[in-house]
Amino acid sequence: MIRWLCGKPVCRVTALGNRIGDLPYWHNKTIVALLEFEGLDAIGELTFSYEGMPGMARGGLTVIGSKGMISLERFRDRASGQEESLKPDHEEDSHQAGVRAFLDALRDGRPVPITAEDGFDSVAAAHAIDVSCETGQPAKPERLQEAAT
Repeated sequence: MIRWLCGKPVCRVTALGNRIGDLPYWHNKTIVALLEFEGLDAIGELTFSYEGMPGMARGGLTVIGSKGMISLERFRDRASGQEESLKPDHEEDSHQAGVRAFLDALRDGRPVPITAEDGFDSVAAAHAIDVSCETGQPAKPERLQEAAT
């Protein structure tokens, strides 16, 4: 989501992870990552944990920009302080929405909204997060052109 919002590939990741907790899992259970983007003076911060308790853990997205802030389905304009609800009229599972958009694009002959390159860039960023967690050093996601050679 962060990659999509920035519209640019991730160029560097710095991440920490741990395996603390009771949940049996073979890898990092909690991860915090800072993402830097190609050609942007923006950073993204991602926190993820498998240790969240069902019914209590809640996902969310906060975007802070020069014009305002979006958080928990609300937008607040920086200049006026006015708030606006961004809550959709109906809830839709994000996976179902992605499949529906893909099928609609195929049916209507339009480009698919999420390309194979988008998928590669997301997996490369996730892999760089793992590498940074393991090495304790920043990591660069592999680029599709680099992977092809």
